[in-house]
Amino acid sequence: MAYRRAGLLEQSNDAWNRYVELSKKSKNPFKEADYYYNISKIYDIDGEFCKSSEARKKYLSLVPSDVQKKDPDYIFAVYAQNAFAQMKCGKPDEADQSIKKADETIVSTPDKNNSSLYEIYELANAMLTLKRGETAQAKELFTNAYAKSKEKNTIAATKLILTERLAAKIDSPEEQLSLLKEVDEIAKKETLSTQQLTKYETVKSKSKIQKEKNKTAIWLTVSAFSLIGIISLFLYNRQKNKKIQIAYEKIIKNLDQKNSPKQNTSIVTSTENKDIESDKKIIKQLEMLEQRQFFTTQNMSASQMAVLLKITPRNLSSILKKYRNEDFYNYLNNMRIDYFTAIVRNNPKYRNYKISVLSEMVGYSSHSQFAINFKNRTGITPSQYISFLEKEQVPL
Repeated sequence: MAYRRAGLLEQSNDAWNRYVELSKKSKNPFKEADYYYNISKIYDIDGEFCKSSEARKKYLSLVPSDVQKKDPDYIFAVYAQNAFAQMKCGKPDEADQSIKKADETIVSTPDKNNSSLYEIYELANAMLTLKRGETAQAKELFTNAYAKSKEKNTIAATKLILTERLAAKIDSPEEQLSLLKEVDEIAKKETLSTQQLTKYETVKSKSKIQKEKNKTAIWLTVSAFSLIGIISLFLYNRQKNKKIQIAYEKIIKNLDQKNSPKQNTSIVTSTENKDIESDKKIIKQLEMLEQRQFFTTQNMSASQMAVLLKITPRNLSSILKKYRNEDFYNYLNNMRIDYFTAIVRNNPKYRNYKISVLSEMVGYSSHSQFAINFKNRTGITPSQYISFLEKEQVPL
């Protein structure tokens, strides 16, 4: 989704086609449902809300009711998103039904206001209420949606709510000006920084590489006039970079081991383990999800992953601890980092991309968080890793 949000449609379509091809080979019983869920998000980005609504309805029809009941919070969020899409599509009656369905999914939830995407639920409600001509109540619902998005610090949702409120024209000129100002501030922080920088990424990459080579040549020429300085600097840098070199070699070794034929050691059989067959099926499904690179989905939660595996979040935690020796957060983080190291090694074109773009491709919503996690996991920065790859020209 990162490509599409940045306006790089060609790269986005290529990534989607790769996903479709991998999905065809998958034996995951929910692969068709996954397809419709993922394509609904593409339609949302493209503003094709009628199509996104139909895709979500198809997704809900393909997910068994018993699986839905295991994670009502997630299903509530899907209905909330669908209600908004249906309002944008001009189908208020269908939106009304989706809102009622959303209410039904959390009827037993103690604190409904903390449900996932509750701010989108309130937004859809506000738009539906305004459609009915109840302006005062609609304004209150818009305010509630805004307050919830600010409380949860969901910047994208805040921008969406403010934009729809401005379109509703229910505020005074002074209030509208204030809302517009906040929308502009968000746009400067998110949209411009993502779209404007990445649109020119491919064009700039070759020039950028050449400039770096020229700088290196100049540095070598100038340094030749000070042999003693060069030797001192070399010795200093060799000592300083020793740990970085070791860390880089460990990454490459790890990648080579992952590419080697796998041994059947994921599950140790035991006559005392009554759940061994069930665990085997779950591990097989987990490996399928990993092959499909599910972890590149931003904001992936343990509950969402549990739904894909048709197990409870608690069971998921047990499986990961038992067979991956990790909790959910570290598992997801390590999968994303391993994927990053693999794609930039195997596809040299990615080495010319900004780290911010690559971090979104592998599933991170925060560039800085990706850099921190990568350094903690490997001992070097993403830029240092790419630099070593360029110097050594790793064969494909």
